[in-house]
Amino acid sequence: MKAPRGARWVASIATVPGLVERLTIRSTLLRHVYETSVINVLLSLASKEQGRTAQRLYARAQSAANALVRKGVDCSAPQAALAHAAVRAGQQDIEGALRLLGSAEQGFEAEGMQAHLAAARRTPRPVAGRRDRSITHPAG
Repeated sequence: MKAPRGARWVASIATVPGLVERLTIRSTLLRHVYETSVINVLLSLASKEQGRTAQRLYARAQSAANALVRKGVDCSAPQAALAHAAVRAGQQDIEGALRLLGSAEQGFEAEGMQAHLAAARRTPRPVAGRRDRSITHPAG
């Protein structure tokens, strides 16, 4: 008697070296891209709103940034710190945003994530005391 079609497929996957790990990594990367896209959309919407609506959108972005941290995935902490910095900048908490951005840079450096580190260092820094969100100066 032949094994069911699905069982044969699963058995064939088990014989391909590294396939399960590659599929797991790909799904993790896709989830990360999706989650960071959600954060970007929430921040964009929040920047156009005022009052309670903006606060709710920032809270959702903060929650999504918290979800970026994965147990056992050391590189997720600096990525979450970068997302938290973006939320704080949107809320006009300039000192908090700069502190978190510095933390993200240190994490990227410690994890050897040079491309992420370079991008974080090129991130425009908010100018303290200015209400116009578009006014920034380059990282120095």
